[in-house]
Amino acid sequence: MNLQHHFLIAMPALQDPIFRRSVVYICEYNDDGAMGIIVNKPLENLQIDGILEKLKIVAEPRNPDIRLDKPVMLGGPLAEDRGFILHSPPSDFSSSIRISDNTRDHHVARRAGNSRYR
Repeated sequence: MNLQHHFLIAMPALQDPIFRRSVVYICEYNDDGAMGIIVNKPLENLQIDGILEKLKIVAEPRNPDIRLDKPVMLGGPLAEDRGFILHSPPSDFSSSIRISDNTRDHHVARRAGNSRYR
């Protein structure tokens, strides 16, 4: 069974501190392994604007509907020095993962409970 582009929802009995009550989106699933992102656990006291500040990135003038005070999600326990950005079109970056012809990463954000997509 290929689990790519599926969500895994933690069973109620799972008590692992990271994966307890987690929703994990499986981005890749192949013979080399699997990669997933926890999409429903915001990090405490960390927002997008805080990440930009830590990286010394100055935000360019933008659409006022794009808010930088949104929470940063946990993602997972591995490679904590890296991150993923769930974004909507028209941005097609070379590192973007197309979920399917009809589904983009903004659909993942909607399912994860992002208030912008409710």
